[in-house]
Amino acid sequence: MPDALGANGNGQYWYTDPNSAITDHPIYQTYSVQAIGAIDMNTITTDLNAMVGSAESSPIVNYLWWLIQVKKEAA
Repeated sequence: MPDALGANGNGQYWYTDPNSAITDHPIYQTYSVQAIGAIDMNTITTDLNAMVGSAESSPIVNYLWWLIQVKKEAA
């Protein structure tokens, strides 16, 4: 079942459709145009730590967590 912004899953199993509302979110747009290897882990961590633990932020928290997991696996 999709979350509030249309994404699905958690952590390494996170995914979304190209037309989901999450694709309009500024944080998603920031990272979605960069090669994963070029994204600074400290920047992702800073953005994740700035999130409030709420239902509204959970789609972006899941996206940032997924990015972190992908970067760790690629290292």
